[in-house]
Amino acid sequence: VKWWDHVSGGLLVQQAGGQATDVHRHPAGPDSRRCVFSNGLIHDVMLGLASKHGLEIPFS
Repeated sequence: VKWWDHVSGGLLVQQAGGQATDVHRHPAGPDSRRCVFSNGLIHDVMLGLASKHGLEIPFS
């Protein structure tokens, strides 16, 4: 996945009041990997699920 595959979605989510971060809670940007986008209300839950179910698996 390249940054341009998720940058517009992340921007839309943020402009609508949601959150767009990587799994380490850093703001999503061009160098981000393993991004989580949410409405903000469930962001912590989504990050927990991503961590629990393997979103930390390194790229090959």
